[in-house]
Amino acid sequence: MSQIFKLPETQLDLNHEGTSAHSGREDFSGAGMDVRIKRRSRLSWPVVGGAVALLAIITWTWMFLKPNGLAVDRSSLRIATVERGAFNEDVAIRATVDPLHSVVLDSIETGRVEDVYATDGQIVKRGDPLFRLSNPQRQIDLLVRQSDEAQRLSYTLNLRVSLETGRLEHQRRMAELQFERDLAEKNYERIIQLAEGGAIPRVQVQDTKAKLEQDNLLLEQEKNAGQADLDARQDSLKRMEKSFLDQKPGLKIVRDALDALTVRAPIDGRLTDFHLEVGASMKADDHIGRIDDPSQFRLSAQIDEFYRGRVMTGRAVTVDVDGHSYPARVSRTYSQITDGKFNVEMIFDRAQPGNLSPGLGVNAKILLGEPTEALLLPNGTFFNDTSGEWVYLIAPDGRTAQRHEVNFGRRSSAQLEVLSGLAAGDRVIVSAYADYGGNTRLQLK
Repeated sequence: MSQIFKLPETQLDLNHEGTSAHSGREDFSGAGMDVRIKRRSRLSWPVVGGAVALLAIITWTWMFLKPNGLAVDRSSLRIATVERGAFNEDVAIRATVDPLHSVVLDSIETGRVEDVYATDGQIVKRGDPLFRLSNPQRQIDLLVRQSDEAQRLSYTLNLRVSLETGRLEHQRRMAELQFERDLAEKNYERIIQLAEGGAIPRVQVQDTKAKLEQDNLLLEQEKNAGQADLDARQDSLKRMEKSFLDQKPGLKIVRDALDALTVRAPIDGRLTDFHLEVGASMKADDHIGRIDDPSQFRLSAQIDEFYRGRVMTGRAVTVDVDGHSYPARVSRTYSQITDGKFNVEMIFDRAQPGNLSPGLGVNAKILLGEPTEALLLPNGTFFNDTSGEWVYLIAPDGRTAQRHEVNFGRRSSAQLEVLSGLAAGDRVIVSAYADYGGNTRLQLK
């Protein structure tokens, strides 16, 4: 009996002191088991928390990808209805407003800016002075030309006087010789009559005849020589007059060049890009600015080369400005293609907006053909996301939208031609699809 009660005491001592040389098996089975129970108690809460989080993630994922589809807020969508109507094939562009009539101002003279009479943006009239240059060389050239002109004019006047003097002298000599010749002729006739009557000898008749022949010869010589002298003087005068006239254009050019130092407005309009200061130096061909017609404008735009064969002169254009549409037409196309685009110009057919100014950007549409009957869907940003190969078709109850294959034909800025896959009355989401991750089904909230 005493041995039976000692075994628990021994066991109790071993538990408290941990010193027994003959009870190693009992120590391992008791103390080791107490330690394991404490460790399991410390790790239970993190394990439970992780399990709950994993279960929540699985549940949320299943709810998000459940068969009803991706949940989408209906108010954020743009929905359109397929309808039959007239397809207007057009291309939308961004056009820039430019003056219809404009004159570029470039300097044609070299000089220093002495005066500036106008400012940028000012309305000017034709002939109004804009600025004035100074160029001493032009003034020297003018003085030289004027001096040369004065000399040539003096020579011309002297030749005219000489010609007139020679003509008078020739006429005087001709008159004298004619008078002498007439006297000799009358004397000869009288001598013949006297000789026939025997009043004078025959030798006197011969002398009188010789005198008459000499007077005739002198008269003929004076006539020929005097005329030759007058012709020579006349020819010299003509050459001098021609030389004088030939110098006139050169003098005019020099005078025009001097006048051009004061630059004037070539047309009525608004002075643009004009920034000159007194004292600035200029040379020929320097850009000064331009003058724009403030009442008429044109539009210019760049268009993708894809439409090069369809955008032609005369095509109808609709221009939108401040919520109003204005008719216009293509007035000119340029064949050169740069960076995949070509340039076109457009003018307004009738009235134009009253608030246009150079450099303003406006929206416009160029019609590429006559309207045709077709099954239509309004164009939207979804086309860029799907390349027009499929759409989200809304179910009849309006609660879901399903991915649906379609085939589109022609495309304009506002319309798509439906060839197959949709029918009139179908409702389609036409807003962007990028946020839907390619889900085949959408749930509309």
